[in-house]
Amino acid sequence: MPGIVLDSSVAMAWALGDEDSCFAERAVKAAFDGVAHVPTLWLYEAQNVLALAVRRGRVTLDDARETCNILTSIPVRIHAPQGIGREFSIATPTGLTAYDAAYLCIAQDTQLPLATLDVPLRQAAHALGVQLFE
Repeated sequence: MPGIVLDSSVAMAWALGDEDSCFAERAVKAAFDGVAHVPTLWLYEAQNVLALAVRRGRVTLDDARETCNILTSIPVRIHAPQGIGREFSIATPTGLTAYDAAYLCIAQDTQLPLATLDVPLRQAAHALGVQLFE
């Protein structure tokens, strides 16, 4: 079952119809065709984006709740950290957060392309030889 590593930036662009929604639509379609591999924190990131969107008046509370329901339709496989140190070893030399490094760890482990809109994360993926979803 092929799939992709799906960064929350892409999932939220898809769910909220942001400016890069064409890329996000293709990435989420790839997830539906297989599965989206995500770190545990993906669940929190998505909810945080929605909470901020409600607070800033970007979406209504009802719209945010509906978006939560829509996001649950994406087939996901949640990956827990393998302990302490791996994400740190990627985050330190690349300047990424350990949170973003989690996506790179999953991409390395699964050998699946990483779908992200985050430029520093894309640059780190390229530097580490991690395939990017285009």
